[in-house]
Amino acid sequence: MKKLGEGKITDGEVRGTLRVLFFEDSAAAPTPEFLSIFREKHPPECPDSSFPDLPDQTILPDEVTVEKVVAAVKNFPDGSAGGVGLRLQHFKDKLSGSLNGAKVALSEAPAKLTTLMQQGKVPDAVCGVLYGASLTTLR
Repeated sequence: MKKLGEGKITDGEVRGTLRVLFFEDSAAAPTPEFLSIFREKHPPECPDSSFPDLPDQTILPDEVTVEKVVAAVKNFPDGSAGGVGLRLQHFKDKLSGSLNGAKVALSEAPAKLTTLMQQGKVPDAVCGVLYGASLTTLR
C-alpha cells in the first residue's frame, strides 16, 4: 500500500494518496473463506441471461474529434489511469493551454483509436490489451 501511495503522490493526486495511506485495507488472501464470500457477492452469470441485440453495424457512430479528446483528457482527475512510465498527467500537461499544431498531432492518434473502438473495429488479438485490467481484491 505504501508504494501505491507513493505513486499517487508522485502523480499529484493528494486525495487518492490520503485514501490509500489511511485506510487499513490489505490484499485479500485466496482462502476458502474469502472465495466463498467473493462468490456470494459475485455469482456466476445465469444461463438464461438475455442481452440486447447488437447495434446495426451499417450505422456507425460519428468520428471522435481532436477537440473531444482534448476535452476528455482535461476532465480526468490528476493521477488517474496511471500506467508504467507514461502517465495521463504527462498527456494532460502536453495538452494544456490553447490548441496548436503539436497538440492536434498528439491528439489525432487517440481520436482515431477511439473512433475504431466505438465502431467495433478493434481486432480480437488486441482486445485483451485494451480492455483488460489487473484487479486487486481488498479485505
